[in-house]
Amino acid sequence: MCKVTRESIKDSDINIKRVENRLFEIAESIKINNKNNLTDINVICEEIFGQILNKLYDINLVSMSAEVSGNFIAVDLVDYKKRIAYQVTSRCDRNKIERTIQKFNDSELYNDIDELRFLILNSVEHNYNGADIIHLKSGKEFSYTKDIMNFNKLIGEIEKKNEIENNFIVDVYDCISMVYDSGRLKYFSIVKETESLMQNVIIDLDDTKSWIKGYGDIQLSAFIPLSYKGELSCMLQIRQHNLSGAYITFNQEMLLSDYFVSESEFETKHNVGRYEDEEEMYMQIQNIRINLNAHTAHHVYKLFEELKEEYYETRRQINSILGVEGLNKDGDKYLLMTIDTMEWEEILFFARNHDWFQDGDEIEWNIFNNNGSTNSLILSPNVYGTVRGDILAKISVYPNEFGNNKLNLYWEPGFKSNERCMDCFDNIVKWKADYTEDWIKNKLLEKAHIYYEKFNGKPLFWQRIFG
Repeated sequence: MCKVTRESIKDSDINIKRVENRLFEIAESIKINNKNNLTDINVICEEIFGQILNKLYDINLVSMSAEVSGNFIAVDLVDYKKRIAYQVTSRCDRNKIERTIQKFNDSELYNDIDELRFLILNSVEHNYNGADIIHLKSGKEFSYTKDIMNFNKLIGEIEKKNEIENNFIVDVYDCISMVYDSGRLKYFSIVKETESLMQNVIIDLDDTKSWIKGYGDIQLSAFIPLSYKGELSCMLQIRQHNLSGAYITFNQEMLLSDYFVSESEFETKHNVGRYEDEEEMYMQIQNIRINLNAHTAHHVYKLFEELKEEYYETRRQINSILGVEGLNKDGDKYLLMTIDTMEWEEILFFARNHDWFQDGDEIEWNIFNNNGSTNSLILSPNVYGTVRGDILAKISVYPNEFGNNKLNLYWEPGFKSNERCMDCFDNIVKWKADYTEDWIKNKLLEKAHIYYEKFNGKPLFWQRIFG
């Protein structure tokens, strides 16, 4: 199994084996493209491999396709000064070579070119029957043995040059990469690509929902959290050939602020504009400006709109489990209510006398943990009780910015070991926010006040134990 790495390929990592592998991939891709009558990759290879040959032999080959339209000429690359020409082809049969030589001899090209050579775009070893030497009209000889180079011979020449010229192989590797960057190397059916980008899939993966939706020209893939701990993320994939290799990713903060908006706001934020009589539109997605069909631009908005609906519906389900509907969220906390500073002091006093390790008649109330804190309390099942949990809920207070002697009281979810974070919100093992709010308002505040009035000034539970 192949290992995954985050390391990039440095100059020092490039060796002859990497070059050999890339050339093999190119040869296979050319074969597949040619079978599907897609020959533009051959033209691209002419120019790119011309650069490699120039570096290899210190020549200056230029593409004849840039000078002459059509394929009737006998050669693809020419160095007029050194009077050398190359035919770059994926075919290696003798008939192909003989026809090319015949075209060369029948044309007037021999007046400008002395030597004719072939670069075969594959690694197939071919033994040519018949005479090795053919005389050219230029007065020079063509040799099947010396003047035909396939990828195997090319690799050998590159290796020899690299021994005398430091980092030569890196230059060659970068040239070969141009073939990949051209976008012509891999044949694909645009119909099949469209079908793959029209998938509509929703799969629950434990704490995450995999959501995929597309219109054929564009697709959005998202991971929607199924718990209060997770965050939303997604990736945009585009069919358009010059953008098909780019995957634009989004985190939750970006989505909520810039993409989960109304259609008019979305267009203001992301549609740069187009001429009314043209179909293409510039869009600003993240910090990338891209040119798309204007209907595809509409599909972009629609996908984010549908993801927004799915996300908020999932959030409603999560909020229902937590009991936080209608509550304001502040970071990881939910605001339950505003209380007086004195009410919190009474709660703290009560909590420090009702520790979760304390036994006795009031075991229902002996649930307070973290009693040394002045601004937070952890509610935990009493160790002598029947509830087998770890943390029922957490409550904490922070100053209210508008009222003197007022505190905002917040709720955070509890915890049960060996259980998923969204499980056990039954108000027994873990308390929901609305249950906790009701318990504080209708039970704890009154209980704590009465207890404070009765026992304030007397030693606390821990003071009685440790003297």
